[in-house]
Amino acid sequence: MDGSVVPMERIKIFLPDILTGINICIGFTCIILVLQVPRVTGTFHHNYIVSAWLVVIAAMIDGFDGALARRLGKTGPFGIEFDSLADLTAFAIAPGTLLYAFFYQGHSVFFVLVPLLYVICSAYRLARFNTSAIQVSQKKLIGLATPVSAVIVVAVVLLVANFYQRGVLQEVSWSTRGVITGVVLIISLLMVSSIEFITFDKYCFGNKKRLILLFFVIIVPLLLLRFKFPAASVLIVGLFYIAECLGRWLLRTRTAHSKNKT
Repeated sequence: MDGSVVPMERIKIFLPDILTGINICIGFTCIILVLQVPRVTGTFHHNYIVSAWLVVIAAMIDGFDGALARRLGKTGPFGIEFDSLADLTAFAIAPGTLLYAFFYQGHSVFFVLVPLLYVICSAYRLARFNTSAIQVSQKKLIGLATPVSAVIVVAVVLLVANFYQRGVLQEVSWSTRGVITGVVLIISLLMVSSIEFITFDKYCFGNKKRLILLFFVIIVPLLLLRFKFPAASVLIVGLFYIAECLGRWLLRTRTAHSKNKT
């Protein structure tokens, strides 16, 4: 009996790292799925949807992984670095590859800069977090977290893919591509900004009223759209989170500025 306890304890200790490794596998799988799509400009392929949902799953695993690591006391330098490598794969390179393949492939080389900027900003965000011990210890997030950024990006991909599937879109127009580019640029800038965001687990579970509100934000669009566009709920939650964090930051900044004047 004693011999079975030790392996279980070891599994618990290494479980956060195992989950992080799974996210690296998910990120790599997403890239492979995108690369397997035939290179025909303006066409839709189901691999895009699978890849996008895998990124959402990776974000959920990342949230659980972080909470588990804190509970088990596995928040040391190795865990932080390993987690960032997983984030770079699953939430930077994989979404960036998906963006390019679905929206920009076959067009001007200039458009490579859009997903490339997203990847660079994600890497910068991760490096800045790793080198700031204060942020880690105080659980502050300076700049939009890469998992949230990735989820918003792939939610846009999923919505466009759903429009393709239902015949609403025959091809991505230049206006649609322009809107998508704008969203990606804003998300990229938020990641490298000095704006303080609430940790997503604290945002979701730190307040019961907000948890109930988020439940309705997810369910209501699903019901109204008859579960045809589930990505809409994901996108709304992400935008809702950004809007509230920006509102809190602006209020704090304005209050601090007023105090300095007096």
